Amino acid sequence: MKPIDQNIAWPFTDEAIWVESANGRNSELLYSRNTPQPIVLELEQTLARLEHAETGVSFSSGMGAIYASLISTTKPGSKVVAFDTLYGGTFSLLKHMLPKWGVQCELFAATQSDAFFDAVRDADVVYLETPSNPMLQQLDIEAIVEAAKAAGAIVMCDNTVATPFAQNPILLGADVVIHSATKFLGGHVDALAGVVCCSESIAQQLRTHRELIGSVLAPQAAHLIMRGLQSFELRMRQATSNAKALATFFSEHPTVNAVFYPGVNAPRCKSLKNDVALLSIDLASADKRSQLLAAISPIKMMSTLGSIDTIVGIPETTSHVECTKEEREQLGISEGLLRISMGIEPCETLLDIFSQGLEAID
Repeated sequence: MKPIDQNIAWPFTDEAIWVESANGRNSELLYSRNTPQPIVLELEQTLARLEHAETGVSFSSGMGAIYASLISTTKPGSKVVAFDTLYGGTFSLLKHMLPKWGVQCELFAATQSDAFFDAVRDADVVYLETPSNPMLQQLDIEAIVEAAKAAGAIVMCDNTVATPFAQNPILLGADVVIHSATKFLGGHVDALAGVVCCSESIAQQLRTHRELIGSVLAPQAAHLIMRGLQSFELRMRQATSNAKALATFFSEHPTVNAVFYPGVNAPRCKSLKNDVALLSIDLASADKRSQLLAAISPIKMMSTLGSIDTIVGIPETTSHVECTKEEREQLGISEGLLRISMGIEPCETLLDIFSQGLEAID
């Protein structure tokens, strides 16, 4: 792992080399908004290898990566097509922000598959998130890629929930894979980061936008994400095993109205080579959810996911905090929904905590 370089600018002793660096004609470090530190470059290439991409481009957060990916590949008159099973920030970006800039964004419910594929025929960008946060809805990446390629559209896939442990969209034909590296990749709730894995041609556009909007990744954060990647596979094996066991337990419990987890409420799609470490349950009402939260005090309530510790979250404070109550209802996100990000604790401990918690519900 590369060391952390705290500098944000570097001295030159030769004016000609200095000018060449400013014009991108050498690899000398200039200013950290223009030329990322070595540890940042190492993170980008590490994620690119995990995703089988040509290269990677880092950002200061996952939303920074999503924003830059969409803004650098669209212009007024462009058309973006997506299912509405998206992270709330992405949904709000497509629903409210990009249309103000003349970008046509068409969002479809999961039940509107025919309309979605009709819209793809003249799309410029097709945006996917599978499995989705927090409903764990799955999409057929290969079928969507085939339709998008026929239209000449760029396919983007948010792979934050699945992670490279479970899914590699680029191997299935996607052009761009986006990660909130803050989550399972980092794994310790101590660093914000986003990474886009893609071709060098797309990366050049992303770097230009990153430089102009200033959404650069700090070297300290890059170092922490790299540290997290050292234990990534070990963590994911335990967390996904816990998730599958808890999802099965919840599916058999009479107090739980519904469980959302690939392989439990729906067959695991063919793009997933492993299980995922996120699940959601529906307790039918906000009151029952509140009772459960009060009864599982050893479990942390936090507005994030992907930690070594099991974390619970509710949509109005986590995934869909940017959305209105009406928008959440339209997306099928109920007031009783509870998202559970599995950690690496002993499974028996988690089963005991949640079993006792469910028994405490009136």
